[in-house]
Amino acid sequence: MAGLGSQGAAGAAQRASGSLPGRPRQRKKILLAMEKWTHAKKSLKKLSSTFNIIVLSNIPFDFYDDRSKALKKNNLNFPFYANKGPKGKVMKKIALEFKNNIWFIDDSPFQIKSVQQAEKRIKTILFVGNTKLE
Repeated sequence: MAGLGSQGAAGAAQRASGSLPGRPRQRKKILLAMEKWTHAKKSLKKLSSTFNIIVLSNIPFDFYDDRSKALKKNNLNFPFYANKGPKGKVMKKIALEFKNNIWFIDDSPFQIKSVQQAEKRIKTILFVGNTKLE
């Protein structure tokens, strides 16, 4: 996605405090442990030869820099945005940068609905890879 950095279209994704359970060292370990992404990494790399890939996460803003470094460390060099709450407004802003089809994939029905309500031209896919979310 050319021309969009973490400040551009995601201006709505401003830094704020957030928290995860556990001690700071444990939280950081959780956020940086991306070993389980093996298949996702391969799939995203393959898809990126045809599609623009961005990562929009409701990660606590305090951990934005750590997650960004972890993505880069794992060769997932895609634009990365942190968000808090519904993702619809941010996706609507991001959609302004593209003329072609836009697909939004998320594991939360709440986020899917948020995007569908905010921008009708974005197609959505609910993809749940974690049985705890089913």
